[in-house]
Amino acid sequence: MAKFEWLPNEILLESFKYLDDVQLFCAYYSLNFRFDTLLSIHFQSYHFDFRSISKQKFHLICQQHLPYIIEQVKSLYLSNDDETPNLPEIFYSYNFTLNKFSYLQYLSIDSIHCLSTLNRITFECRTIPYLTHLYLIKCDFKDQTKFSSLIENIWNLSKLILCQIDHRFPYELKFTNNSIISSTIKYLFVENFQFNSDDLRNLFQSTPSLEQFHASIIQHNEYEQFHINSSSICSLNISFRKPFDSMLNFFKNFSNLNRLTIKTHYLYLNGNEWKKIIKNYLSKLEIFQLKMDLKFSHPKHIEEQLNELLNSFRTSFWIKEHQWFVQCDWFLLGITNYAVLYTLPYVFQEFILTNKQWSKSTLIDNDQYQIYDHITNLIIMNVGTIPYFRNVQHLKINLPLTNHFWSSIRSFDRLISLEIIFFQGCFSIPLQILLDQSPRLHSLCFGNFSDLEILTKLTSKSIVRLDFLKKNTYKKYFTNTQCSLLIRSPLGYQCKNLLIYLENRMNIIQLIKNMNNLQSIICQCKDDKLNDEFVQWLHRHLPSTYSISRDLNQLSNIRIWID
Repeated sequence: MAKFEWLPNEILLESFKYLDDVQLFCAYYSLNFRFDTLLSIHFQSYHFDFRSISKQKFHLICQQHLPYIIEQVKSLYLSNDDETPNLPEIFYSYNFTLNKFSYLQYLSIDSIHCLSTLNRITFECRTIPYLTHLYLIKCDFKDQTKFSSLIENIWNLSKLILCQIDHRFPYELKFTNNSIISSTIKYLFVENFQFNSDDLRNLFQSTPSLEQFHASIIQHNEYEQFHINSSSICSLNISFRKPFDSMLNFFKNFSNLNRLTIKTHYLYLNGNEWKKIIKNYLSKLEIFQLKMDLKFSHPKHIEEQLNELLNSFRTSFWIKEHQWFVQCDWFLLGITNYAVLYTLPYVFQEFILTNKQWSKSTLIDNDQYQIYDHITNLIIMNVGTIPYFRNVQHLKINLPLTNHFWSSIRSFDRLISLEIIFFQGCFSIPLQILLDQSPRLHSLCFGNFSDLEILTKLTSKSIVRLDFLKKNTYKKYFTNTQCSLLIRSPLGYQCKNLLIYLENRMNIIQLIKNMNNLQSIICQCKDDKLNDEFVQWLHRHLPSTYSISRDLNQLSNIRIWID
């Protein structure tokens, strides 16, 4: 059998393309002179993604490699999520500062909820001459003053072209409150911010080169007038939460728009009304992608209303002139009737799959549009069969579901996270069928979970994250016996990241000692009085190389990054 190192250099270099830079460094660096030479050829620049890295490997790269190649790093991803708790703080402990990455072009910051840290990072970036892309992902901003400083730092990045700011929760924050003008930002994507007319006016004035704008929430007062200089913007992706008159005034400012992606919430607009908006204010529009969420407080005459709505999208303006087709689905959630009308293909990432009362389309053959291909986040509830979703990455299933559903499951080749919500009396489920169809599944989350016997029977080669914490409404604390069952289970044996409720602090020691692959544990303990004593006890009983802290946003959560 041929050995890997016997392969010619060309094949080895080609194989390097299938590994990220962290994997390459940890696997091949310092093996021998030949591999070091090949790595130097391969690495004209470096791209470090520190998501999911072990603390040991992070230490190795930061101490032995990064200081010597820091000026060749082109992209950097720093995460403070549950798989790498306290990573940014540890990163700084090695005496790194962002301004030392003088050739950095792409910077991603994930799950950092301390605005002081974010301000430090962005302030240091102000002297980086090549930084063009900045991503703040799932961060939490609560202090208006510090957040304004953050925006000022970002707007002072002299070469920034694309900026994404994901606010984890829709707090009342002013997105822009500064007079700094960025002439370079062309693409701005923000999540969970609320804008009134003054906010938008200030924002667009401070980004005169803006071409694409994506905002998840836009709320303001009825009849509010917009006077915005937005002539440079050609693409909008927005979400509106009533009223109609404000939305109409908003669109009057975007005469050069050629692409509009819009979600409306409980705002009823028929095809004739949309046609009027487009013809009067958006005459250059070429791509129109719509999703309207509708809610009916009274169950009478719903089908008649929906037929009338759908027929208003069957005119020549929609069918012949633009070939914009729509579909309308009507379904029942609890006792409330909902409907959603969307253009085809469905281009939004989120989708709820449930039994429909009624579904019709203005297109005869929906298959030609592959209507589910854009969906990455799927929620399934109360459905008999499941169509093929080829690109779903995140799946949430609300039990119970019929045997017919489980037998209709097809491959989920791109699925990386699965969330199962249990309800009383639905614990005997053929979950293994789904795991067998999900070869890339990384994370398994159990909501309202109580029967550990299910877990002990499950197998998967890819699952390394188990979550019994985030969706466990009833706080099911694991006992010593249940921890032992988890340790001996196939999924427990290979688990690297564990989120869990525990009866007492000794269970933490028990799990870390016996789960040999564990890299991080996020837990709540029943005997934790939320004081310093608990963390101090952990420091005394665990190695000093471990990172141990409380979650500042959820003080009952203890975060441990294992070395």
